[in-house]
Amino acid sequence: MEQIHCKDFTATLKRILAGEIEAPNREVITDPKEALNLLAGMDGEVMSAYQVKFPLGEFDFWHVRVFTKTGGMYQSFTGDGAILTSAGRVVKFAMCEHEWDTSGANHQRGWHPCRCRKCNMDISVDSGD
Repeated sequence: MEQIHCKDFTATLKRILAGEIEAPNREVITDPKEALNLLAGMDGEVMSAYQVKFPLGEFDFWHVRVFTKTGGMYQSFTGDGAILTSAGRVVKFAMCEHEWDTSGANHQRGWHPCRCRKCNMDISVDSGD
């Protein structure tokens, strides 16, 4: 799949919720504790979708819940999320497999830069001054 820029995360999520495209970088979570921990850690919105697109042969894609993850000072959508299917299956997805660049930090001043090298997502925190 082509690289999605962070400014397009919300538009891509809308297309996933509409059943137009499959969620990228999917991984089925089979361990119940890991699945519950993943869902509990999704601190963004919880959305309902009538149908999401899954690969051929997977049929529990009706009436799903989609959980999203936020981050940074402004709690922006990071492109990460989880789909809870009608059969109780949890599927993790990521619009970008982030590679974080944290160079230039000045922790004494409260500057904690964090920007993805791939999609340009910025979740830097400036807690100083």
